[in-house]
Amino acid sequence: MTAHSRSGIYKAIAAGELQSFKTGKRRMILVRELEIWINRVARENAR
Repeated sequence: MTAHSRSGIYKAIAAGELQSFKTGKRRMILVRELEIWINRVARENAR
């Protein structure tokens, strides 16, 4: 959905740019949070 690598996604999570949560051993990201992050990255890189 993002075309970002797994490590890029984890870096965004670690930096607090992308919200996530754990359920069991799995790291989950809500679609809504992913869309917000994608739109923010697009706006920042549009210029």
